[in-house]
Amino acid sequence: MELQNSVKEALNALYHHPDDAFRMEADRWLQNFQRTIDAWQVADNLLHDATSNLETLIFCSQTLRSKVQRDFEELPSEAFRPLRSSLNTLLKKFHRGPPKVRTQISIAVAALAVQVPPEDWGDGGIVNWLKDEMTSHPEYIPGFLELLTVLPEPDLKKVLLSYQKDLKDRNVWLGLAIFITLLMPLLSCLCFHSFQEVFNYKIAARPERRRQFEKELTSQIEVALNILTACLKISELKEQVLEAFASWLRLRHGIPGSLLACHPLVHTALSSLNSEILSEAAVNVISELIHYTTAGNSGGIPVQMPLIQVIVPQVMSLKEQLRDPSKDEEDVKAIARLFADMGDSYVELIAAGSNESMMIVNALLEVASHPEYDIASMTFNFWHSLQHFLTKRDSYTSFGNEASIEGESMRRLQVFRSPYESLVSLVSSRVQYPPDYQTLSVEDLKEFKQTRYGNDWLFDIGYCFAFPVISILENTLVLF
Repeated sequence: MELQNSVKEALNALYHHPDDAFRMEADRWLQNFQRTIDAWQVADNLLHDATSNLETLIFCSQTLRSKVQRDFEELPSEAFRPLRSSLNTLLKKFHRGPPKVRTQISIAVAALAVQVPPEDWGDGGIVNWLKDEMTSHPEYIPGFLELLTVLPEPDLKKVLLSYQKDLKDRNVWLGLAIFITLLMPLLSCLCFHSFQEVFNYKIAARPERRRQFEKELTSQIEVALNILTACLKISELKEQVLEAFASWLRLRHGIPGSLLACHPLVHTALSSLNSEILSEAAVNVISELIHYTTAGNSGGIPVQMPLIQVIVPQVMSLKEQLRDPSKDEEDVKAIARLFADMGDSYVELIAAGSNESMMIVNALLEVASHPEYDIASMTFNFWHSLQHFLTKRDSYTSFGNEASIEGESMRRLQVFRSPYESLVSLVSSRVQYPPDYQTLSVEDLKEFKQTRYGNDWLFDIGYCFAFPVISILENTLVLF
């Protein structure tokens, strides 16, 4: 009890004491406390204590999660069942929030599943255990759904993946780095534990156990998708269900495209794209499906073609929304992301220059023409990759003799000549010096230079498509 009170006092000092020295001392004490074996019981007790405030609940849920992930071997083998029972009780207690606490408890349960063999959870491992819990206690489904979401990625790879997708522009990464550097002293003093979470999700499990756990989940994918499909009946949980579905898709588990093409979860995500308020979860699902169709262990594009034929028309139907003035910028960015994902994933198919692929090319030109650089630049990787496919000899070896290879190469270059000329005209206007460039601030000038450097690939395109494009480049790009 005394140690529990000490934790509460330290947290109160960390968050509320006016003196920086006291806050730093409280932070050091709490860090040291988290490393002790007593932290297991104290954190668990405070989470079950109805008088604990939000700060205490967040800290203790983070502590318990980190202990399961990194210090599980401190516990005797017989501690597994009472620990699982306690975490299950907490998951039910916080099934409607606070969200931060529920997420930490869910990750702790997922980490526990990595640490122990599947038979400890009963027949079928943790997924079947979770199914039984949801069947027996439907009132706690929101909490169980969060567990189902983090289960395939208990190291929180999802967080890093989503950051990479949201921060494609290197300028944003630079801004983030500067922001963190400037705020580091304040963060370390006032909110160390929250900031630290981004970097401390690695589970201390042996590599072979990690691989075995992934195989266990892969073998239970059908059960997991059946659970999620059943949860679709609860309309207010649709977003949460789709987020969980996206999480399971990241396993790249080899479900045939013909099965996914007619799956209720896929149809729900696709239909949500056309809702009045664009569903972020639906966009995440479609993005994962696009990447899934070209994943190495998914069977490749021929096997996944039924799914591709369902996805592409639905995404193409969003093209008009790119220029809809009533659309929120974040919605436009999400739609642009789907077009960019299609371009990056299907670039080899697009390089064939069929009528269908040119429709995607025109849509990507529409994205590239967007006035916001963060949106337009999403397509740049596609254009660069496409140029390589068009000029690489390996792309034409299936055409046999030299004359056929040369003929097909010339045909494709002719097909894509006009789109690339349009692209260069669009992008070159962004890299011309503005009339008032000498009056730009240091930061604005730095940002402009980075934009110019980010478009060096335009010269490669010029060499590929010859004089007209080179002419445009020479008239607009003046080197530093």
